[in-house]
Amino acid sequence: MEGNEIKLVNLLEIDLENIEKDNSFPAAYAFYLLLDRTPDPKWVEFFNAEFEGDPYVMKRTVTVKGNRLRVVTADSDDLQGHVDFVKRMVNEANRRAAEYNQKLSWERRREELRLEEERRTVEELRRRLLKVRLD
Repeated sequence: MEGNEIKLVNLLEIDLENIEKDNSFPAAYAFYLLLDRTPDPKWVEFFNAEFEGDPYVMKRTVTVKGNRLRVVTADSDDLQGHVDFVKRMVNEANRRAAEYNQKLSWERRREELRLEEERRTVEELRRRLLKVRLD
């Protein structure tokens, strides 16, 4: 596993200033949820996978746009239900990112131990070679 640790993402607030008409269907609108950072691409991958795999029947389109989540809804939808769903998806993406970070940490530690063992072996060979005579 290669890569850097993924920073976890938190929802900050609903952006009440940016609500816009969406063309997904006639009654579609979009609103934004502000995040505390622009997510790492791997985090976005986890978020999208969780979103796609979740059976929530009322889900609409949610896309990551910089440090915001764009949520498509209908004017008659259960907005709290949509926000709760998105919060759950953020939590699941964070859970997967934390697992990824843990695996990355374990692999780095395993590599450090391997390199240390290699260094000790080289030192032992060097010590033994000092005793070898060429005559």
